[in-house]
Amino acid sequence: MNYKIKELKQNTDERGTLIEVLRSDEVGTFNQVYSATIKPGCVRGGHYHKERKEWFCVLKGSGVYHIRDLITDDIADIYIREGEYKQIELKPGIYHEIRNTGDTEMVFVSVISDLYDKNNSDTFKI
Repeated sequence: MNYKIKELKQNTDERGTLIEVLRSDEVGTFNQVYSATIKPGCVRGGHYHKERKEWFCVLKGSGVYHIRDLITDDIADIYIREGEYKQIELKPGIYHEIRNTGDTEMVFVSVISDLYDKNNSDTFKI
């Protein structure tokens, strides 16, 4: 399946925790960063992209990424626990959705390889 998971190192001291979510020297070009929240029991996503690469990291909360390769029909569920930081890279053609399985609001950051254009969103629901 066309995705990667990278465990992210936590640099913690008396002030809190710092996490390097994404580095251009590791992944190449990216053009837009956004953050979103998901209420407990709710889902975001439910789509795929034909051109766009996307990287995700849950910053707060717990949940599950459900992904499916539309060419091979391979399926994977990637579980995220509170305080566990992973960079998940999805290449084009991967259906994805994320569900908040916790009791509190989830916060995640997403980075995309292009600039979002609502008139040409490269986002296809199934």
